[in-house]
Amino acid sequence: MKAIILAAGVGSRMGRLTEATPKCLLEINNQQVIRKQANSLKANGVFDISVVVGYQQEKVREATRDLGLKYYSNNKFKDTGMIESLYCAKEELSGDFLMIYGDIYFEKEVITRVLEDKNDFCMIVDRLKGIEYQSEQALERYHGEMIKKGSTKVTIKGGLVKKISKSLLPEETSAEYIGITKFSRQGAEIILRKIQELIKTGEIKKYPSPSYLIRWLIEKGEEIQVVFVEEKDYAELDYEKDVVQAKERFEK
Repeated sequence: MKAIILAAGVGSRMGRLTEATPKCLLEINNQQVIRKQANSLKANGVFDISVVVGYQQEKVREATRDLGLKYYSNNKFKDTGMIESLYCAKEELSGDFLMIYGDIYFEKEVITRVLEDKNDFCMIVDRLKGIEYQSEQALERYHGEMIKKGSTKVTIKGGLVKKISKSLLPEETSAEYIGITKFSRQGAEIILRKIQELIKTGEIKKYPSPSYLIRWLIEKGEEIQVVFVEEKDYAELDYEKDVVQAKERFEK
């Protein structure tokens, strides 16, 4: 098993916190997010860890030089998204791997639980988190256009993801995706071929985030399993208030 951490983004919703610091270098409980990720992975026997960097990448490389990570650069991070970042590490898209957003602080138990799953695709979701449905005003640039950012919600039936979208209605929503997905060797082959096709045809512009790739898998007939975690085991850091809440929770 290997892991690919996607840490190229600017983290614009963080405001002043990320003006001079990449999100993955923010500290919770006196530990940088990316260092906590690496430690939680290694505690589960996952030592093959790659990081896709972009925004202030030299700071990330310098801060993590002692962790034995591999680095890939997305030098177009200002206009591209996480799927393109994932493709920057395309040589790692073989065999079982975990795709991890670079702004998720998580305990080792989160990885333990997802590694127990033996299916081709498995997403980590939080059923109990208080999901906010008000319209978010945050925007990001993607291939020259401004698109809305927001939490990714899922509809789950029979233990499988049936719908995934940032715009699911409350009555459709079963849980929120926290930004960690496990792919088997076969699953990795499927998404690599799809990403290559999207880039070749230019259709990648219609896939601003991995949730669109998951939606395609569902439409294709693939089964997307889920593993549930609770808020005590992780923190998703999108806004400054998330950092404040995470510090209060994990620094007790």
